[in-house]
Amino acid sequence: MDVTPPPAVHFSAVESSRVRKMVLSYHLEDATMSISEIRSDNSGLQGGQILKRHKFPKEGGAAGDLLKPSDLQVGGEVKLYGYTYKLTSCSDFTRVWYKNKLEIQQPEAKPLPVDQFTQALESRATKAAGIKSQVPSVLLVGS
Repeated sequence: MDVTPPPAVHFSAVESSRVRKMVLSYHLEDATMSISEIRSDNSGLQGGQILKRHKFPKEGGAAGDLLKPSDLQVGGEVKLYGYTYKLTSCSDFTRVWYKNKLEIQQPEAKPLPVDQFTQALESRATKAAGIKSQVPSVLLVGS
């Protein structure tokens, strides 16, 4: 699933927050999850693995209560270790799996919020190339 946390950007005169595009992977064989950030050129962010693969506790749940596939819904949010991640989309495979195995219909992909950094990057690309750039969207991947 694609996720976007809303981190604040400190010490910048240009932006106050930035949308970071990430992929949440749920591994069915052992009920573990991981979150990786998609690398973005010239963003100043390294990207890569954000949370290593492990069983994630359900925030606000009983002790030992873990996140399950039924807790992940496009358009919903997941709270992990003090951060809130918005689930924005999922792959076609994930969508079919939810429908067949859990009888849950995943909603259509939600548009990614546009931040000041992305707008500035898109504006520079447009001026340089004389065309509108395409900012890639993130896909949610299930395994």
